[in-house]
Amino acid sequence: SSWVVSHPDVSPVALLALLTKYSRNEPFITNGVEYIFRQRTSAGLWNSFWWNSFLYSTNANLSLLDALGASVETDGMLATLLDFTPCNAFEAALQLECMSFTNSPSEGPRICQLVEQLLREQEPDGSWKSKPILRITKRDCFEPWDAPDPGLQFADPNRLFTTSTIVEALSKLQQSR
Repeated sequence: SSWVVSHPDVSPVALLALLTKYSRNEPFITNGVEYIFRQRTSAGLWNSFWWNSFLYSTNANLSLLDALGASVETDGMLATLLDFTPCNAFEAALQLECMSFTNSPSEGPRICQLVEQLLREQEPDGSWKSKPILRITKRDCFEPWDAPDPGLQFADPNRLFTTSTIVEALSKLQQSR
């Protein structure tokens, strides 16, 4: 089953959790980091198994590599990120976070556009609407990013995950300035 193998959107999150207790020199950490580098696409991004966007996985992997102080070439990735149009506020927040790892002056106008989009889309109660973002990938599908029908997608009905992702992205941006 595809549900019991490593995935490029789960492994970096697990490794970040393990780093709270273990050294980065532990074999299971170094093996995990080698795995995520092997999963990187030619565009410098990572595909997502459980999410319908490469942005979740890319952000998770960049967060891990940043925590490790690892050097990552971001030129190809930045070009893709600058050209990408998010389909919803969740993607806009993840795109904003991914761009923050590139440290490129060319991203400034795009970052401003994303922030303005997020502020415009905020609901009166402080939350953001959720669109179908989480994919329950079929058990026999190992590469949902290439499959025509990889599985059902679900929204975040209480908007908790969507809103917390957006608040985190805006907070990180504010802290970096």
